[in-house]
Amino acid sequence: MPELPEVETVRAGLAELLRGARIRRARAHRPDLRTPIPDLAVLAGRRIGPSTC
Repeated sequence: MPELPEVETVRAGLAELLRGARIRRARAHRPDLRTPIPDLAVLAGRRIGPSTC
């Protein structure tokens, strides 16, 4: 999905730094969202790859 140019610029910059990094933990700080955020603990230990960047 196309993003705003400034969002895409930040995404591309972070992708270079984060690709291959291992996720230690993930937290969600928005309990008021319409759709609940699934359990993020399943992300721990996974690596950030090309399809996630």
